[in-house]
Amino acid sequence: MGESVPSTPSSPIPQPSSSPPFPLHGRIGLALLAVSWVLAWSRLDLPGPAEQHTFFPLWLGFILFLDGLVVRRSGTSLATTARRDFLWMFPVSAVSWWYFEFLNRSVRNWWYPDRMDFGPVHYLIYSSLCFSTVLPAIFEIRDLLATFPALRRRWSDGPRWRMPHAAPAAFLLGALLLPLVARHPDPLFFATWVAPLLLLAGALGLARIQSPFDSVKRGDWTPVLLLACAALVCGFFWELWNAFSSPRWAYAVPYVDRFHLFAMPAVGYTGYLPFGPICACFWLAWTRLMRSGSGRNNKHAPSPPAPPGPALDSAPPAC
Repeated sequence: MGESVPSTPSSPIPQPSSSPPFPLHGRIGLALLAVSWVLAWSRLDLPGPAEQHTFFPLWLGFILFLDGLVVRRSGTSLATTARRDFLWMFPVSAVSWWYFEFLNRSVRNWWYPDRMDFGPVHYLIYSSLCFSTVLPAIFEIRDLLATFPALRRRWSDGPRWRMPHAAPAAFLLGALLLPLVARHPDPLFFATWVAPLLLLAGALGLARIQSPFDSVKRGDWTPVLLLACAALVCGFFWELWNAFSSPRWAYAVPYVDRFHLFAMPAVGYTGYLPFGPICACFWLAWTRLMRSGSGRNNKHAPSPPAPPGPALDSAPPAC
């Protein structure tokens, strides 16, 4: 049997009967977000570092602000109740997004047209800081969505999808698909997101580690779909704040590079839907699968607590 643990880190305490005050760290996050947003979009004659290094403080402020909203609505949050997981998500996120940067060297679906003249060490450190905000932002939005009872219940009684040998089949398909991306980048550009999901979900299943997809067997699609929706919402803000910032990124997505919303082709937003579950699988791969493979006692791995409100798993990010 798989481990009986929730799939991704989130805050565990049910919603209080009376709303708590908006916390101080949420107010600080909102102020940091506002100042960074103005600096990112302004064309003022500012010193280079002030304009060129706004991505990380902007997204850190957004993450703290989101965490404050979760506290306000549920009485608890990642930063207040699961602080170890919250802090650990930043380095896990950075390493995970560097993987996509490496994969993008083959598909070249995005690039940085006004990349600043950073030295290699500067670029590595600051890019890692920017990439470190991806997983925390998605998990915070997921937790915020989970504070709405209608969203928690909406997909909790769906079709039960029990597929024999799903884990080895997913792992094998992902392993076959991923090398083909480098050889056929245009027709297989979608595999940039699908292949890692298949590989990671399959590996977790083979290792008998619970993933967000396990609840689908019971007809509860909430963990998967909340992650997908969270990534889509997060993607909107990524593209919004990227639109008039510098440095920024641009896209060259084959076949669908039209009807843009900001820099992203409209159809490209569908790529954010699998990205949410991918982030959850990356988190589990780094915190549980890698720890198990190293032979260390798995009970010391960061232990993802249950989401706010009724547990979602209850059963019997570029700069």
